[in-house]
Amino acid sequence: MSIANVTIAKRTSVWVLIALTLIGGYISYLKLGRFEDPEFVIRQAVIVTPYPGATAQEVSDEVTDVVEGALQSLQEVKEITSVSKQGMSEVTVEIKRTFSKNEAELQQVWDKVRRKIGDSERSLPPGAGAPIVNDDFADVYAQFYAVTGRGHSDKQLQDYVDSLRRELALVPGVSKTATLAEKNEVVYVEISSDRLAQFGVSAEKIYSVLERQNLVSTAGSLNANTMRVAITPVSSVNSFKQLENLQVAIGENNTIMKLSDIATVIRGYEEPYSVLMRYNGKRAIGLGISNVAGGNVVEMGDAVKARIAELESQRPHGIELHEVSIQSDSVRESVSEFINNLIAAVVIVFVVLLLFMGVRTGLVIGFVLVLTVAGTLIVMLIDDIAMQRISLGALIIALGMLVDNAIVVTDGVLSRMQKNPTADRKKIVDDIVNETKWPLLGGQSLVYVLSVL
Repeated sequence: MSIANVTIAKRTSVWVLIALTLIGGYISYLKLGRFEDPEFVIRQAVIVTPYPGATAQEVSDEVTDVVEGALQSLQEVKEITSVSKQGMSEVTVEIKRTFSKNEAELQQVWDKVRRKIGDSERSLPPGAGAPIVNDDFADVYAQFYAVTGRGHSDKQLQDYVDSLRRELALVPGVSKTATLAEKNEVVYVEISSDRLAQFGVSAEKIYSVLERQNLVSTAGSLNANTMRVAITPVSSVNSFKQLENLQVAIGENNTIMKLSDIATVIRGYEEPYSVLMRYNGKRAIGLGISNVAGGNVVEMGDAVKARIAELESQRPHGIELHEVSIQSDSVRESVSEFINNLIAAVVIVFVVLLLFMGVRTGLVIGFVLVLTVAGTLIVMLIDDIAMQRISLGALIIALGMLVDNAIVVTDGVLSRMQKNPTADRKKIVDDIVNETKWPLLGGQSLVYVLSVL
């Protein structure tokens, strides 16, 4: 093969590589995850164990020590801290980084923690509740809405929010949906001490009757050919009215009376409220939507908005859905700002170099900027780095460094070529790059460190 053919082959391969880099950068730009802030892994979980009626010392000795002992057997545990207070034990466990480099590995560790805590439950004292392992701290609501209902009761408002939450949970890209400031509906049974004394019955008797209601138990079985069919009685209390008419045996003669005759039965909401929310002075319920890990929050946000628009006809009159925080809009704005900065950088570099260094130099440096950013996007996709506030800020800073480096190298090449026009151009470029690469790297590294500090 002749030297000319070899040269043509090299140039062709270079142009093919450049084209693949540009195409790969564009594809990576479309596929990269988009967030407002970088995702992070929280390596802590809290184990909460209720122990009603116990003092702080009893909680520490009988519950906290048991939970801590179960956790200490795990090699993944880095640190355990606990707080024992009256009627409640809170144990915080932190996992070593070496065992939880990503979310998938961490979930396996939490499964082991739950198994250990489940095994230790049998060692807890009578009266202690089941330990609850809470490791769900990292979820951030990508979209948050406030739902208000003029002329609607709390029950009607909560029913609508619950139905909307179930519908949005099915949207592609949605990890989970959650509500905030919902009121828990309860039934209060207020027993008068005067009535108890009048009928000669204790409050414990009433409590015992209420606890036994709707317990699922098998009354027996029937043999049907080769099958044994279990018989389960139908629950006796299915409505608020049936609860009021619940029969209670009182007195020495076990006189049957209705619950409403000896107590006041009221339907209401749990008080005091744990969380209350208002939007523009109106009672509201919050609806939060989280996206899947590594997903595109912009695409998820658009899909959620489209689904809400489809369900608009089902929204009752008077109920309004207010946008409180829409992360997809801010992320779209951040990405658009980065693209504008990239275009502005290329245009400014081209115009400035066109005036002072010529058209060819401006085109080369501007093209190198675009090519470098395209290659960076490919690496970000391979390394699973999403486009978010930190990564986009780093890319914008890098644009300035790239422009400075390119101008220094280009100016050195042009100066050397003017001094020695007959010299080999490729050798001049190689010499200038080798002479300036370490000073430029050191200078830019110092600028980066100073900017961080």
